[in-house]
Amino acid sequence: MNRYETDEEQLTALKNWWDKYGTALLSAVLVVVLAWAGWSYYQKSQFAKASNASTTFEVLQSKVEQNAFGDVAREGLKLMEDQPKSPYATATALMEAQFELEKGHTDKAIENLQWVINQNIDASLVLVAKLRMTGIYIDQKQYDKAASVLKSVDAAKLAAGEKANFDFTSGFLALQQNQLDVARQFLQQVVDNTAAAANLQNVARLQLGDLTQ
Repeated sequence: MNRYETDEEQLTALKNWWDKYGTALLSAVLVVVLAWAGWSYYQKSQFAKASNASTTFEVLQSKVEQNAFGDVAREGLKLMEDQPKSPYATATALMEAQFELEKGHTDKAIENLQWVINQNIDASLVLVAKLRMTGIYIDQKQYDKAASVLKSVDAAKLAAGEKANFDFTSGFLALQQNQLDVARQFLQQVVDNTAAAANLQNVARLQLGDLTQ
């Protein structure tokens, strides 16, 4: 028997998963990407400028972990304004987007995510922005906009772990559009992807079980 009595319960369950694990996934992406992109930025920029961006970002990241990002949100916006080509500014924009989303300011969240996409500093961070934007549009039941964002992603160029996140989001969208065969295909790809996060695989596997009953 399906664990969810209604489509709304199913949507809520998936949203709760993203609320619980989405930030952790983002943090993991930031650690890996910034380790490389940040070093490259040091090589290309004045040391003092790059060092200041790094220090500011560390403070912002610390506040996120303390659930107190609002205390330093303005500093984050200033970093984005002063050093828009810095990978730290791009990562900060993702934090700003999450902060606005948690306050219910979806328009501002989308604006920050679009900023990340427009700057196009790092492909991995652009993907995170696009997947988060897709999630917002799904929540708003703007499925055409969600599909448009996903279509802008070149899935063939994604790393295996990134492909898992893309497939899960694509499956999530297909479910909301009642495209069950498409949803099964994407969710199965998540389950079969050895680079997928364990939590992501577990949710995809459970959802597949529901769809086959």
